[in-house]
Amino acid sequence: DAQSVALSDVLPANTTFVSLTAPAGWTTTTPAVGGTGTVMSNRTTLAAGSLAQVFTIVVKANSSTAVVLLITDPNNAVTGLIQRTRDEGIVEGTVRGLARMKYIPLLSAARVGDTVVTSGLTGGFPKGLVIGSVRSIERVEGDLFQSADITPEVDVSKLEEVLVISTPRQFDERATDAGSLLPKQPEKRER
Repeated sequence: DAQSVALSDVLPANTTFVSLTAPAGWTTTTPAVGGTGTVMSNRTTLAAGSLAQVFTIVVKANSSTAVVLLITDPNNAVTGLIQRTRDEGIVEGTVRGLARMKYIPLLSAARVGDTVVTSGLTGGFPKGLVIGSVRSIERVEGDLFQSADITPEVDVSKLEEVLVISTPRQFDERATDAGSLLPKQPEKRER
């Protein structure tokens, strides 16, 4: 067993502290919200062979950087669509590092393995981005909706590069060939 385990992380330049989520059993010290400095976590003992301990530090960045919430973050929610059944719901992150789709209609024929994508109904997320696949479905007697646990398409702990979409592009939905991938062109008007 490891004794007096200590972790520290200096916040990156041009960022301020927002929050820290630490595993049970850890004592943490953080800068004040909006402040800068070092996040410190301590534990008196850590058993040999323990599972990985996940810490989530959220910071706010300046105007030349982006604030990012992962699909697995419990503070994040996006509108999702089960691709096969076309049923919509809200996809939220969970504390287990997965995602959960809520408000799926009771009569939905959704099943384990179905792909969940962004629906495009709320701002900021274009439709059709793959979120993940249905891992399990929960139907509770008397509830008006059902829920599904979602396994994210990617392992967010292993991301090396991301694409930031600042303004979703509008695509010409009338096109049926590869040209549909081109940005929508303004309509020409004759005078």
